[in-house]
Amino acid sequence: MIDAATRIVQQSNSYQTDQFRNRDSLIGYGGIGTELSHQLGRIDLFCGAVGTAGMLLGVASKVCPSGTEIVALEPATTAVLGGEAAGAHHVEGIGVGFVPPLYDASMVDRVVAVDEGRAKETARRLACEEGLFAGDLHRPQHHRRHRPRRRTRLG
Repeated sequence: MIDAATRIVQQSNSYQTDQFRNRDSLIGYGGIGTELSHQLGRIDLFCGAVGTAGMLLGVASKVCPSGTEIVALEPATTAVLGGEAAGAHHVEGIGVGFVPPLYDASMVDRVVAVDEGRAKETARRLACEEGLFAGDLHRPQHHRRHRPRRRTRLG
């Protein structure tokens, strides 16, 4: 798809945002990090699924100075950030099958591969029990968000 978009731009009077290399997204998503910090104060842990990496690293750039642990999430079947081979999955917008050019591993404390089936179960549970409706893009975050809480209660 990226190659097709590049060809269209070369053959016509078009503009390509090139979201995988657009550093402006880091600035835009940095606003979320600033807002989260203002509203929540200290943030111990921030998990974000990686597509272009703009959201995760934009937020991280604003919350990291306060000691926040940054966790990159990706589908287990295409865990390229964790050194695995690219594969198929059904979560739109993340797990692009290559390390995005904006991704900076030095800003990430951990990379976690999330099982898509378990993430879907968590999204269903959130909808039924808490009234939170989360689409495909949000399933990995919610799955990871609830695991530490559950562990804390048990031990």
